[in-house]
Parts: sequence; structure tokens; C-alpha cells
Amino acid sequence: MSEEAIEPELSVDASYAASARVNPKPILFPVSVQKFAIMSFVTFGFYDIYWMYRNWWYLKRTQGLKIMPFWRAIFVLFFTYSLLRRIREITAEMRYPVAFSAGWLTVGYLVMLLLGDLPVPYLFVAEFAWICLIPVVQAINDVNSDRVSETELNRSFSAWNIAGVVLGSAFWVLAIAVLFGT
Repeated sequence: MSEEAIEPELSVDASYAASARVNPKPILFPVSVQKFAIMSFVTFGFYDIYWMYRNWWYLKRTQGLKIMPFWRAIFVLFFTYSLLRRIREITAEMRYPVAFSAGWLTVGYLVMLLLGDLPVPYLFVAEFAWICLIPVVQAINDVNSDRVSETELNRSFSAWNIAGVVLGSAFWVLAIAVLFGT
């Protein structure tokens, strides 16, 4: 299946500029860095998958890609680099300073995830893989800054987010209890 844009004659910059005049919606998934960090940590990285799904969905909508965002997010090992590369291209073409390397962040993220298959204490390194995505989250927020107000930045926690925090915290307590044998 081809991933070519529906309108290949428009550059990313031109299509986003046209989109900005017509529809001031975010072009990528905005979430505050603080919320991203909390949700990623307490959900053992499942929020990372959701974040990737949402960004693939936004890319499909704004660039007209013929992709399945759900599968792109699930197969994170194969599609992290292409997502980060696309986000980097968008931030560069939108004239925002690009402060991350898609390749190095992908390597760091995937290596940290794969360390989760090792015994204790190395498996806990995987829990912090989301740290590699923070520069990308910040770049997305920068790109969306003229489109999304501070109140719409996705800082607040929805009922689903709170449920995830409560459930994830319970799992953390259980994991620590099992680890330390209490």
C-alpha cells in the first residue's frame, strides 16, 4: 500500500499553510510535556502507543496518507523512525527550530524498550523510554502554538486519563511489592 499523499503536488509547508487559513485545528497531537510524562510513566509506556496512534491519525488527516494509524502505533518497532522523521520534517518546514534527531531518538527509544526483556534491574530502563520522546512532544507543541491556545494544549486529565493513572499506580504498587517481597 502506497503512503503517497493524496495531493502530491503540494509541499508539506504549502498544504499546512493552506490548512492554517481554513482550519486552525492542530496539525499534530498536542499534549503537555508534564501530562505526557505522567501518563507514560504510570501506564508503563502504553500512553506512548496512544500518543503515536494519535500522531499517525493527525498525519493521515492533514497529509492525506493512506495508512492505518492503529497498526502503525502497535508496530512501534517498525514505525517509530518514520513518525519522528515526519514530525521533524513538519517542524522544519513550518519554520520552527528543530531540536531533535529522528534517528538518534528512535535508536534511544527502541534500545530502552528492548532492555525491558532483560532481568531486573535492566528491565526498569524500559520504563523510561518515553524520555526520548519529550523533544518531539515539545516540537509538536511549538508547531501547534499558533493553532492551539494554552487552555487547549491537552494539559488536563480526562476521566480516561485518571482511570489510567489509578490503574497504573495500582500496578506500580503491586510491582514494587512483588519486587521487594513485602
